[in-house]
Amino acid sequence: MKNSAVFSKMLRFGLLLVLVVEIGCVKKPILNDLNPNSGQPGTVVEVQGQHLTLASVRWDANTPAEQTLPSNFLSSRFFSVPIGATLGAHPVRLYGDGQYSDNTVNFAVTAGGVRPNPRLDDVTVSFFSIDSANKATMILMAHGANIDVGAKIHINGVAQTAFFSRLLRNQNMNAADPSTLGYPIFHYATIWSILADQTPGTDVTVSVENLDGAVSNSLIYHIADNLDELDSDGDGLPDGWETNGYDADGDGSVDVDLPALGADPLRKDLFVEVDWMNAAAPNNTIWGAITDAFDNAPILNSDGSQGIAIHIDRGAGSGGGGGDIIAYADGIRYDNLTPIPGLTYTNFYTVKQNNFDADRLNVYRYCVFAWDSGHTTGSSGRAEDILANDFFVSLGSWGADGQRADIQTGTFMHELGHTLNLRHGGFEEENLTPLFSLYSTSYHFGRCIASLLPGGAICLDAGTLQSTARRTRIVSVFGWCILFGGHLFAGSGVA
Repeated sequence: MKNSAVFSKMLRFGLLLVLVVEIGCVKKPILNDLNPNSGQPGTVVEVQGQHLTLASVRWDANTPAEQTLPSNFLSSRFFSVPIGATLGAHPVRLYGDGQYSDNTVNFAVTAGGVRPNPRLDDVTVSFFSIDSANKATMILMAHGANIDVGAKIHINGVAQTAFFSRLLRNQNMNAADPSTLGYPIFHYATIWSILADQTPGTDVTVSVENLDGAVSNSLIYHIADNLDELDSDGDGLPDGWETNGYDADGDGSVDVDLPALGADPLRKDLFVEVDWMNAAAPNNTIWGAITDAFDNAPILNSDGSQGIAIHIDRGAGSGGGGGDIIAYADGIRYDNLTPIPGLTYTNFYTVKQNNFDADRLNVYRYCVFAWDSGHTTGSSGRAEDILANDFFVSLGSWGADGQRADIQTGTFMHELGHTLNLRHGGFEEENLTPLFSLYSTSYHFGRCIASLLPGGAICLDAGTLQSTARRTRIVSVFGWCILFGGHLFAGSGVA
C-alpha cells in the first residue's frame, strides 16, 4: 500500500509539472467557433479554438452584463449557457494571458424547454492510494446525464469543488421532441473531485448539484478496504485481477490471464463464454454487432473512454474456452424435470459442469445457444435469475427467424441484461415498458429507446417515453444493449 501511495504522489507531481510547463506557454486564446452556437439556457457548449489552457469564457463580453462562466479544469473547453440568460444573441469571447481573444462569436439563446434534473449513473475512481496512516486519497468521478459545467459533487451532503472533464452528446435528441420524454437526455458528462483523508472500508453518499440548484439522485460509493479490493472502474473485477491476472485457487499461479484478454482496470469489462448445440449455432455476424453496441454505449469510464469492452469467448481464438458443441436436446432447463413426454431435455448446469472451466466462475458469465426452452416452449431465451451468472438463447426451433442476426442479437442482450439485475421494465417486472434500464451492483449505465427494424436496432432517443408509449410494441435499449420489453415467442409477439 505504501508503494502505491508513493507512486500516486509521484504521478500527481508529474501532472503538476506538466501543468507548470503549460502555464509557462500560455498564449492569447483564439476563439474559432462554438458548438452548438444556439440553444436553451443550460446547454453545454464546446469551445473550438486554440490556446485554451488557463483561459476563461466571458459571456456578454464587453458589455455591462459581462460575466466569467465556469469551465473545465484549467481550460475554457466547455461551458454551460447561464440559466437566466435572456433570449437572443449573446457575445462570447475568451480571456487569457491578460487579453481577450480577437474574435467574438455570438450564441443565440432560444426559448427554454424541458430542463431535467441531473442524473447520477455511476461513481468511479482513479489515482487511488492508501497512506501509512491508513487514509485513502483518490480522484472521485461522477458520471451521469444532464450535468452542467460548473456542477458540484456532494459527498455525504457536503458540496465539493468539481471539474468538468468529459462530454458525450446525445445526437438522437436532434430527431426528438423532449417534451414527449419522461426524462430527456441531452448529454452525458463526467465531473471529478479530489477526495482525501477517507477511511478505507467506509461508504460515502454521492450526488450532483447543477448550477440551478437541482440535485441528482444519490449513489453509495464503497471506498476499498485495501488495494486488493480496489475496483476503480466499478465493473466487478478488482484492479489487481485486471492488471496481474486472476488466481482462482490461490496457489500463486494465474488461472485467467485477464491482461492478455484485454482487461483494463479503468474501463468497464464484461466477460461471457458461449457454447451451443450444433442445430442452434449462433449466426457469426452477431458478435460484431454486440461488441459495437457495447463499445458505443453512452457510458463514461475512469480513463475518459466511452463504452464497455465485452469479451465473448466463443472459441476460435477469442478466449480459448468457448465454442464447444454440446449434445442436442429438444429443450434446456435449469432443473431435471421432463414436462412433455416424448421430448428430450438437458440440464443447463450439467452442460456447464462439463464445458465450463470452474476457474472462470468469478470472471465469466456462461451462455448456451439451445434448440428450445424446456421451461416455456417457443420462448426465445431465459436467464438463470435476476442478477445471476447464466443464461441461454433458445431460437433453434424458430427456423429461419431463429437464424436472423437481429433476433439473436436482441435475445442475447436481453437475457444478459437479466443476469445484470435488469427486469422487463428496468426496476419493474412489467412487459411492454419502453425502458429497460440497467442498475446493478457492478454496472449502472445509460438508457436509450430504440425500435427494431429489419437488419438491426436503430436508436431513436434517450430517456423514458411517457406512459402512452406502453401501448406500442417497441424494443428498449439501455444505452449499450438491445432488450425486448418481454420475452419473444414464435408467432405470438411479446409476452
